[in-house]
Amino acid sequence: MDQTIYLVRHAHANYQADERTRELSERGMKERQLLADYFEGISITAIVSSPYRRAVQTVETVAEKKGLPITCDERFRERLIRKGYIENFTEVVKQMWQNHHSHFLTVNPMK
Repeated sequence: MDQTIYLVRHAHANYQADERTRELSERGMKERQLLADYFEGISITAIVSSPYRRAVQTVETVAEKKGLPITCDERFRERLIRKGYIENFTEVVKQMWQNHHSHFLTVNPMK
């Protein structure tokens, strides 16, 4: 039996320091409707999401239209680069990717 897995990044979100509770922006709400439209004619048997609010909001419309529950899985959360606001975010990300193995090794996706 063939199985297709769709990986979808969350829609546009408003910035706030608490990553877990960030919500979709007005633009993100429109994007999630486009996502629901995209999946309209596609058979889906399960929806798994990061527990972060913006990720759940992104797939809510798809779940409602398909009559499916959203299963949240901590392994889909984002990596924590630093706690709190990052003033020089672009520079921090650049440094992270220059030494990406050290950052991946500090994350335990099974927690």
